[in-house]
Amino acid sequence: MDASPLTGDALLWRSIHRVAFLRSWSHRVFQEVGYGRLCRAEDEGEIVNASGFLIIPWPPRTDGLPLELDALLATATDPTIVDGQYPSVQEIASAWKQSTGEAHVEYF
Repeated sequence: MDASPLTGDALLWRSIHRVAFLRSWSHRVFQEVGYGRLCRAEDEGEIVNASGFLIIPWPPRTDGLPLELDALLATATDPTIVDGQYPSVQEIASAWKQSTGEAHVEYF
């Protein structure tokens, strides 16, 4: 078993600051009306919870241990959902082909 690189005061400091960061993030997200309410296909569940945290399956490392990250920053697009489904590859490609100049393609 590998020993933790952080011990004693350093581990306590990290734990305290982690909790403070998570509370601050949740407080900030709570102030944003509609935060995390992204369009999604009918067969998909929520991807961001009320506290602003991703709800996604997290892959393990190749050795089976959990990934250890201090933070993960993710951006989300809010796609147009039609009849409960994402646009097809053909619909996306067609929209891009029809787009000219500074036109905004309505996929993202």
